[in-house]
Amino acid sequence: MQLILGLLLAPVLLYLPGFVWARFGHRPSDWLDRQFERMLVSALWTGWWGLVLASLGWYSLLHLVLGTAVFCGLGWWFGHKFGLAPLELSKARPRWERWVFIIVLAIFAAIVARPFETVLGGRDAGIYTVTGFAIERTGSIVQDEALVAEIVRTMNYSNRDLSEPAKQAYTNLLGKQDPARFLSTRFHQPSFFMTEESAAAGKSYPNNFHLYPTWIAIWTSLFGLYGGLLATGYLGWLGAWSVAMVGRRVVQGKASAWMGVLALALISLNSLQIWFSRYSTAEAGAQWTVWSGLAMWAAYSNIEPSQRRSRRGIWYAALCGIALGQLALMRLEFYFGVFPVVLYLGAALIRRRWGRGETAMALGLGTMLVHAAIHISTIGWLYFMNNTWGKFQDFAIISRLAHPFYPPIMQDRRGNNAKAWILESNSRLALELVIVGLGLLALWALWRFPRLLNWVEAQAQRWQHWLLGALAIGLVLLAGYAYFIRPQHLSSAALLHPIEHASTWNSYIGGILPIPDVKPRQTAIAYGNMVRLGWYFSPLGIGLGIAGLALWIWRDMNRRSWLILLLGILYGAFSVNDSYGTAEQAYIYIARRFLPGAVPMLSLGMAWLLAKGLVRSNKLWRGASGLAAAAMLLFFIATGWRTIAHIEYKGALAALTELASKTEPNAIVLMRGGDRDSSTNIATPMHYLFDRDYLVAYSDDPTPYRDLLAQQVRNWQAQGRPVYLMLGSRGGMLNLPGFRYETVELFDLPLKEWQQLQLQKPFTAGDIRFTYRIYRLVPDAQPLTGQQTIAIDDYRWQHSGINPVETNPRTGQRFTWTEGTARWIMPAIKTSSNLSFSVGLGLVPPSLVNQPVELCLSASYLIKQPISQALGCQSLSSSEPITLTWELPALPEHDWLLQLSLSRTWSPNDYAAEYPSPPNDARSLGIQWSGTVWQIDQ
Repeated sequence: MQLILGLLLAPVLLYLPGFVWARFGHRPSDWLDRQFERMLVSALWTGWWGLVLASLGWYSLLHLVLGTAVFCGLGWWFGHKFGLAPLELSKARPRWERWVFIIVLAIFAAIVARPFETVLGGRDAGIYTVTGFAIERTGSIVQDEALVAEIVRTMNYSNRDLSEPAKQAYTNLLGKQDPARFLSTRFHQPSFFMTEESAAAGKSYPNNFHLYPTWIAIWTSLFGLYGGLLATGYLGWLGAWSVAMVGRRVVQGKASAWMGVLALALISLNSLQIWFSRYSTAEAGAQWTVWSGLAMWAAYSNIEPSQRRSRRGIWYAALCGIALGQLALMRLEFYFGVFPVVLYLGAALIRRRWGRGETAMALGLGTMLVHAAIHISTIGWLYFMNNTWGKFQDFAIISRLAHPFYPPIMQDRRGNNAKAWILESNSRLALELVIVGLGLLALWALWRFPRLLNWVEAQAQRWQHWLLGALAIGLVLLAGYAYFIRPQHLSSAALLHPIEHASTWNSYIGGILPIPDVKPRQTAIAYGNMVRLGWYFSPLGIGLGIAGLALWIWRDMNRRSWLILLLGILYGAFSVNDSYGTAEQAYIYIARRFLPGAVPMLSLGMAWLLAKGLVRSNKLWRGASGLAAAAMLLFFIATGWRTIAHIEYKGALAALTELASKTEPNAIVLMRGGDRDSSTNIATPMHYLFDRDYLVAYSDDPTPYRDLLAQQVRNWQAQGRPVYLMLGSRGGMLNLPGFRYETVELFDLPLKEWQQLQLQKPFTAGDIRFTYRIYRLVPDAQPLTGQQTIAIDDYRWQHSGINPVETNPRTGQRFTWTEGTARWIMPAIKTSSNLSFSVGLGLVPPSLVNQPVELCLSASYLIKQPISQALGCQSLSSSEPITLTWELPALPEHDWLLQLSLSRTWSPNDYAAEYPSPPNDARSLGIQWSGTVWQIDQ
């Protein structure tokens, strides 16, 4: 039923607004122009209107459709009142162009119609997706956190049996951020941030800007959860189409059709474009807003200045401003899209060439920027201030203006960091004020004295050829520096003896690219960004793209193309200069920074060069251009088919949907497993997609607080709320006393995840697994008796030092590697007992085969730990599992911690030379544990 409703309403939201308003604003005779503008207007309206509704907490499919109906009705009324736009008769286009566009767009749509299931929390893609799903479910960007608000209220109760457990729940089950670095000091799940005040109010604010998550909500409203994942592909599809329309409009004559077609094909088959049109991050949306705005700019600049007062000129100018302005609702670095347009509008004002078109562009841009300012100052405040904290300190003026908006603890931190002198230096402030003042004075002088401006323009026209040539040469030199010198990878030996140093040159086609020994490491990583961009373009593509852009600047930069070249090159250079990730940047994921600027510009540079060659009369030029175009397309297909075939996290959404049915809607689920934050991969979507109360134990070790946490569980149960534990490896840190653990089921989620490599191009997928056992907590203080089997996936016992479960591919036996010290939590016992471990050395490097390992067992009380009690040591020399048994004394007073210490550990990476295929495993491994039997004396 939802599919049918979605198919009926999708045209209403994604095509009808543009169809109605375009008849009033502009009616081109060209079919591609007409369809593109209708899709663009519809997307600009629907996404923006959905964001307005979500910001107010009113989002729903009904409100979305009703608002769109009013918008369409208004467009129809304008058309009826003032008449339809006159039909624009454009020059005939070649028939093959339309069909090639349709075919390539259809192919790209088919590729991205298999989206990645990026619904796991704890990472950017999952947070975007989960936020979109939460908007659709709740109708609001700001999320209600009723359980958090209840915990905060209970903390203030006079009854200590209620308030003290609640305080421990607040500190252990909510994430915490450094108050000296972040305004948001708490979070329910990662990137759903709260202050202490908003936690008390039960409100969390999703990280990032929210136009892109709103698109996920819109597609979810139309086609359900899986359909919501298609939103990224839709935006990426519009982005590729927009880039092609820029190429089609910015060049005149026979090359126009070729440039549009080539730009579309080159970007649509690029692995980066394909990947990030399926991977749920906002860069695909940013690309669309930027390049659709530039497509409207190209159309506006094609109109003669004397004709820009027409309805057509106003139409294109307004759409340009609106589209580029929506970047401020999509991405934090929106200034790259806004600055060039502001520059143009400022120049038009100073040159006294302001007209209706400029007014329309300014109004469209200004409306979106005002909306962005309101959004930032309300819903996006925490995200904006947290992420601009460091950047504001680069300039004395901005730093002082922003200083009062931070709390005192952050103001002190700002005053004690490496950039403190910028904030405190009066001389730096004076210098910046002088520079700003001189700039304003220069602008005033140009406006006040037209002759001065005319002289500047005359000189620019006189020396235009040389100035453009200098810019083109500068671009080539900067690109060459970024590609060959900045990575600090090439040497004179590699240049003189390339065959002997083939591994060095292989870095340019995806081989290992070492990170220079420069501090900080994050900066050193960025030195090789141009090479990493080249992994997805090939050295030929980099050469064609840079050569095309340089020649475009030198020979064809004009009123149509200058803004496109300025904005695109600046945005692309921004991402190449610094990818703005963490010090542990993994590819292909961090390469999303290249999508809005670098990928379209290199694609257009190639398309310009090849299109110009294909229309030349010289057969050699045409042949070489055709051969280069074919080579690039074949490269994209040959290197991208794995990306096309792969579906990241396939099956995750269905598994999580099934998991939601395993507990009651009012249940509370406490999670712990793996490293400290791994449980958030599951807890985040369960909470925000399915409205289940999942809480993660964020403490490094919640064991010391187990009694109060257990009391909090009993308080929840007294309210009629079932409580479950969902524990993974090392989840025994959350072992709570006084309960019987009833196993519900083992949740096991194996997924395919693309390689996350830092030094070379990833090319295939690996396996990741999320394994948790779900326990229902039932009050029961009866001691354990008889024989107890402790399986390797019965995680309530595992405290620390035990890795996730693996399977021996040769024997099919399941095991888990321990670290140098493995610990289990054991309940108090009144009698002696025997503990039998099934352990083996496992498959170790040949040099370690004949080296036995000594295992020493000790026990200590869990909370009040006196000197540990040694229980003896035994030697292990068998690679296959054998049974080793220790006799345990009675330990009746408290639960206790059992510790198995090993005489040696090893890391696979340290023994890589002994393997046919070198591993990528930096873990410290001890022995393989296959299970334990605990025989308690009667």
